[in-house]
Amino acid sequence: MHNDVDVTKLKQMMQDALTFDEGMQRDVKVDVDPSLIWESAMMFHEKVLLLFFTTRIPLAMDVAHAINASVEKEVVNKVFYSGNGLFEVIFNDNAVKSQFLEQQTVFLCGLMAHVFPWKPVKAMKEEILYKCPVWVELIDLPSFLRSKIGHVAKVLGKLLYTPSIFAPNKNRICVLWNTSRPFPKTLGINIPNVGRLLFT
Repeated sequence: MHNDVDVTKLKQMMQDALTFDEGMQRDVKVDVDPSLIWESAMMFHEKVLLLFFTTRIPLAMDVAHAINASVEKEVVNKVFYSGNGLFEVIFNDNAVKSQFLEQQTVFLCGLMAHVFPWKPVKAMKEEILYKCPVWVELIDLPSFLRSKIGHVAKVLGKLLYTPSIFAPNKNRICVLWNTSRPFPKTLGINIPNVGRLLFT
């Protein structure tokens, strides 16, 4: 375990959760020794990822069972539900955690979940207020563009999910949309020296 507290690293790890504005008033104040939270902070930083469910919210216990079942071994230590569809998952196996992070989108409990690297829940909730997963169906997408749907759709935002070319909903993708700008009703594709396509 990490016994020596690196205060600079601890501050960096908690950057998104700390309040630096001294103008913020508090009624009650408590000082916490960094050594009390060092090992816990390190553990979350190294072993935890976030799952974000946007439709029905499963039970934390079911999420743990579904993850273990998907890799056919016990890899989950604990799962915490943090509200607003966010789950913090503590892994015993960092290799499996890394595999989940690489996928970005996983199906668990019959639902789709978006996978994010761990950060303090407060910061993640603030982020998803402005950047939220949005399902988009590219209607009338020409067949010859289906295999490049990810390349086409990434102009809308970070690509979270693209279906298999053989999937029945192969024109439906999921992107991380910045809510500070309106969502476009149409998407234009320019093919140099060939022409321009416009579809909804």
